Amino acid sequence: MESEHDLHESLRTADRAAAAPWVDYPPTPWWYFPAAGCWFAAMAAVVGGLGDNHVVDVIVLVVAVAAYGAYLGWYRRYRGVMPHGKPPREFWPAIGWYLVGAAASLVAIWFTLRVSTVLGAVLAFVLATGGLAIYEVAYARAARRARSRLG
Repeated sequence: MESEHDLHESLRTADRAAAAPWVDYPPTPWWYFPAAGCWFAAMAAVVGGLGDNHVVDVIVLVVAVAAYGAYLGWYRRYRGVMPHGKPPREFWPAIGWYLVGAAASLVAIWFTLRVSTVLGAVLAFVLATGGLAIYEVAYARAARRARSRLG
């Protein structure tokens, strides 16, 4: 029969294992943030309509989707494992603010695209690049707190 200490240690080990994909990760490369900003700018330009020639929109969309697929394949190999399931509680505020920021950014970009496709694309680049960099800092802080709690 397990002692209370053994049970506590088993639960702690299970907690560490569940959190590992969230807290054990390589640093995000410096180029990721401007590359993601360019990707979001391209998507905004397509949504805003690059012009009357829809062939250009389709080409940009196909290239952007292919680039996203290539990035996801690379990132899965780079990271080893993608976080999944319920994140450790230390991540909840960062994820919540990320979602709020993403929603606010989408609204701002959408309204800006009504005025100018170029301005909307520039805004998408700035908000995505800056927002993702801010999220990276918040994520790293959350990971440090989770690692500290989990020992």
